[in-house]
Amino acid sequence: MNIAQNPTTTDEIVIKAVIREETDAFIAADLERWAACWVHSERTHDVMIARDIGCVVIKGWDKVYAHMCHAFETGAGCGKNTFTHSNMSISVTGDMAWATFDSVATGTSGETIETFETRVLERVQGHWRIAYSAFVHLTQSMNTERRVAVDREGQIIWITDPTRDAIANHPGLTISNGRLRAARPAWDQTLQDAFRRADALSGFFEQFGYIAEKGRAFRCPVVLGEDDAGGIVSCIVALSDGLIYVDIGMGENFSEQLAIATAIFGLSPAQSDLVNEILSGKTVIAAARALKISENTARTQLSRVFDKTGVNSQPALVRILMSVG
Repeated sequence: MNIAQNPTTTDEIVIKAVIREETDAFIAADLERWAACWVHSERTHDVMIARDIGCVVIKGWDKVYAHMCHAFETGAGCGKNTFTHSNMSISVTGDMAWATFDSVATGTSGETIETFETRVLERVQGHWRIAYSAFVHLTQSMNTERRVAVDREGQIIWITDPTRDAIANHPGLTISNGRLRAARPAWDQTLQDAFRRADALSGFFEQFGYIAEKGRAFRCPVVLGEDDAGGIVSCIVALSDGLIYVDIGMGENFSEQLAIATAIFGLSPAQSDLVNEILSGKTVIAAARALKISENTARTQLSRVFDKTGVNSQPALVRILMSVG
């Protein structure tokens, strides 16, 4: 095909080049080079949507430019050193064009951010320029995160190398043929049921309704069972960015739940300390050793915790304590 005879194809090539140039200028923190890719008008908009930040809408070129000036001057930009664009789709109608694409940004420490991006471009004095830009964070993974994203069948969508290593040594989880499974067949149904429950709530409106009813995003503690020594094996299944996540850390993120449970059930400081050790996966004997108390004292304290919480087993105790908050 002779692209010189196909204006639409030629426009698409130029539009891709403009989008790439704007991204490269952003990485280089080259303000004027970046600004040259934009329409300088009040109709220019920049929209950013990210987890934990919400939606930021900047209206008008003067405000868009001022925002980026501040970001470049203070070093408050995203700090990523590579951006890969994929699945780009471009529609051109006259002097207007619409582009959508996926992007993956990688930082110097190996962290990645996946986004879905939209650009609306106008042809101004014969040159394509960006009039509207929007991105939505889909996922963000840090090398230090101990979580894995899966689908409703447990098939792994993404995972970091540290998380893969952690699962290899996890007492309750394993990876088999690309799927996250429980280490013991007797535990696996519990894990798979949690995935399916999360999937049923993964739609936007389903999550919106759940949050409106519960006051928080879906977060399901999964107590798989007891190991051979009597320690509790657990994980967390949660929803975020439209994906199912499994947090595999043991005893690392339960301080808020423990504080709430202590207040709700009236646990004493000694009982709270014991529960904290049990939440981390320790057996009663190991917890007593860590707290430098006798096994009998630990078991007496545990019995009183059972009375206060209305349960009669360690798995049930962990389940109810992980569910508060």
